[in-house]
Amino acid sequence: MSCKDGKASFTCTCKPGWQGEKCEFDINECKDPSNINGGCSQICDNTPGSYHCSCKSGFVMLSNKKDCKDVDECSLKISVCGTAVCKNIPGDFECECPEGYRYNLKSKSCEDIDECSESMCAQLCVNYPGGYTCYCDGKKGFKLAQDQKSCEVVSVCLPLNLDTKYELLYLAEQFAGVVLYLKFRLPEISRFSAEFDFRTYDSEGVILYAESIDHSAWLLIALRGGKIEVQLKNEHTSKITTGGDVINNGLWNMVSVEELEHSISIKIAKEAVMDINKPGPLFKPENGLLETKVYFAGFPRKVESELIKP
Repeated sequence: MSCKDGKASFTCTCKPGWQGEKCEFDINECKDPSNINGGCSQICDNTPGSYHCSCKSGFVMLSNKKDCKDVDECSLKISVCGTAVCKNIPGDFECECPEGYRYNLKSKSCEDIDECSESMCAQLCVNYPGGYTCYCDGKKGFKLAQDQKSCEVVSVCLPLNLDTKYELLYLAEQFAGVVLYLKFRLPEISRFSAEFDFRTYDSEGVILYAESIDHSAWLLIALRGGKIEVQLKNEHTSKITTGGDVINNGLWNMVSVEELEHSISIKIAKEAVMDINKPGPLFKPENGLLETKVYFAGFPRKVESELIKP
């Protein structure tokens, strides 16, 4: 500050950052309307006779002493999130885990969320790494609802909204559900084929049973030790074989059975697991009509055929 004497008065010349008759008042540059926030991009700190800019946590000051730049913590510290994925965000970072996992800050790793401990399912809940699956007690007449969490009662009757014209519709009780028996007239004799999805934890049980109308020929697809077992018998041959991986894991499995010209192909998830030779047609037409009964998840109430017992 400098002082200039005058007639019965004086004039003070203030240094930058000060004002007033005697330069006794600090100028708050951070509140100057002509220079908003003192020209700082983030924080303006007023000081006696001056001011300076500063940055929020996670940012660094650029060389112009006014603008701030985000710090990419993920590139500076590659292992900052451990086994999780590091995601940089303005001024900070986040450690992300796959769906079904949560981040443990102490161990710096992703840990499975046990959704079953949070009562996610109405009945049975099976937790697995990264997810969970709800199940309902089919033996007591329940099935999983569309929300995949709650259970609903299995309907006694099936809705007859079939697009294909049928001659005979037979509904019979089987376990907690029903067996649907349809009889179709096909334009020409065709080989037997079927494809369906199923899931189970049982290691033994019938998946599909098909037989001729006179019970002289039949095909059985079942589980034995958790693997697919095939039994077949007709006028040409009688065979039993087991193959493929264990599939009683509670997950959906697509199984297909196709009668080829000289063999029967069994596929799981469209991959062949068995190819069984057969010398002739599996089912023999009678008077130009091929009639085959097919049952899922069990036998009819009375099976005339004698099954092979390994």
